[in-house]
Amino acid sequence: MSEVRLTRRHLLALGGLAASALFFPQCRAVLRQFLFSPEGEVVPPHPLPAAAGRGKRRVAVVRADDVGAAVREAVALVDGLAALDCRGRQVLVKPNVVYGKPPPATTDPRVVAALLALLKEARASRLSVGDMSAVVSLPTRPNLEATGIAAAAAAAGADLLPLEEGEWVEVRPPQARHATAFHVARAVYEAERLVSVPVLKAHRSASYSLTLKNTVGVVHARNKPWAYGGTAWEEVVAELNLAVHPRLYVADALQVMASGGPWSGR
Repeated sequence: MSEVRLTRRHLLALGGLAASALFFPQCRAVLRQFLFSPEGEVVPPHPLPAAAGRGKRRVAVVRADDVGAAVREAVALVDGLAALDCRGRQVLVKPNVVYGKPPPATTDPRVVAALLALLKEARASRLSVGDMSAVVSLPTRPNLEATGIAAAAAAAGADLLPLEEGEWVEVRPPQARHATAFHVARAVYEAERLVSVPVLKAHRSASYSLTLKNTVGVVHARNKPWAYGGTAWEEVVAELNLAVHPRLYVADALQVMASGGPWSGR
């Protein structure tokens, strides 16, 4: 596995967390991600979806006052449900819940709700909604609740999956160079279909956050881009998408964070 490089700043932060963990459960959740390597079987990377090798991708941009209608139209324009082929399959929806604040820092729950309704109509056998918040914002479960994502999942009968609460598997994409192995949430790896629902926003370290960047939320803290020295954010983000392949992206641009980010900006 690629070496995780902890800087002096990281070590000082860990020391502070260790002291705080004596009193605050949230700090214990953060510290656990740093100090304990996940145990998981080594599994092969999934093959790329068939559409991935066909050159240009189909992209639709829709403007509408009705969020549900906008999501429905956008998915229809790219023939998304046909490409997803989710009838009788387990589908995991992955929003951006970096922490517990409302849009545009996180995916709008109305977009998640509209997408879940479409997937139910398409006869998916089981729906789940999962993410792992930024390490300093753990645990994820209260963030899912605060953002309204948990309520959207419950209304659709979908399982709620704070990914750090589950098991991990190790994926070693042969093409990767900066990070040669990733610990991926088992629930994500085993989902028959993965739908990514990012939010469009600026990002201080990765220039901007959208489709590829949203996949960061499915890997363990030790595989986050900053853990590899912080000088190859874009490269590590690209490489972790060799381990995880969403079949459909539904990007939330109802509100756009044009500067700052990913936590706050304007």
